[in-house]
Amino acid sequence: MATRRLFPTLSHKPVLSRSTSMSSKRHSSTTTNGSQQRQTRRPPKQQQQQQQRQQQQRRQPANPNSRPTHFLALPIGHHPELRNAMSALSSSWLAHEPPIEGLDPSIVVHPRRLHLTLGVMALGPNSDPNPNPSSGQGQGQGHDLAGATALLDSLAPRIRAVLAQSPLHVPLGRLTVIQSDPRRAHVLYAEPDVRSPDGRRLRAVCELVHGAFKEAGFLADERRHLKLHCTILNTSHRRTPGGQRRPAERIPFSFAAFPRASHEEGLGTWTVDELQICEMGSWAPDGAYVHVAGCNLRPDT
Repeated sequence: MATRRLFPTLSHKPVLSRSTSMSSKRHSSTTTNGSQQRQTRRPPKQQQQQQQRQQQQRRQPANPNSRPTHFLALPIGHHPELRNAMSALSSSWLAHEPPIEGLDPSIVVHPRRLHLTLGVMALGPNSDPNPNPSSGQGQGQGHDLAGATALLDSLAPRIRAVLAQSPLHVPLGRLTVIQSDPRRAHVLYAEPDVRSPDGRRLRAVCELVHGAFKEAGFLADERRHLKLHCTILNTSHRRTPGGQRRPAERIPFSFAAFPRASHEEGLGTWTVDELQICEMGSWAPDGAYVHVAGCNLRPDT
């Protein structure tokens, strides 16, 4: 028995009702209008590219190929006790018998110049003689001394918040060298002990300042990580016996020949009164670096 069809087979397309057709049109119109609105809200391609270029310029050093001109420093050489201790220590090294290979008075850092470096900058000429410290984070400022000063001023409230009315101390730990072979060393430094509460507070302030200047594009070498150290000996300062010129090549010293007791003990804890921007290679009358800007770190101010 054949199966009976209840509905005839239609060969043409179904006809939409008036209400369905109007609903479809309204949906299509809404979709089109929404797309147009999204397109109008989207900034033009040229504007996007300009914003990207501005962001890159703020992050890049102004003078990536220039010689460093200034550096961020936490000076500690203003303490007479530290200067006397370092002078006595370096004198004992120079008087050591047998003489320590490569050691010379010219590579000893002047005690008044002892400091921790937070970053090196290659600043251009000032473009704005009256910087606005409220601009914040160096945005809109040139990569010059005025811009660096404005950025440092803007960081003062954040630094004070980290210190929480406590002084900033530098706990100097053991002496060590940068080079892997202690018999051919070029830089001897004291490494701060950041495990103590003073050390953790020191690291927090240093990372805050270093990170802000790096983000704003002021640091000459953004690839270099922050390494807290206080340089004691540096063979780049070596002079010939007459003291007139540097030798053609850097001559290392043997840290392995140093008396072990002189570099295993710490060098004490010292208060920092000011975070400074100093001129590279400068000399103040007392032997310190010439500082051109600063942020007061005393808790009573």
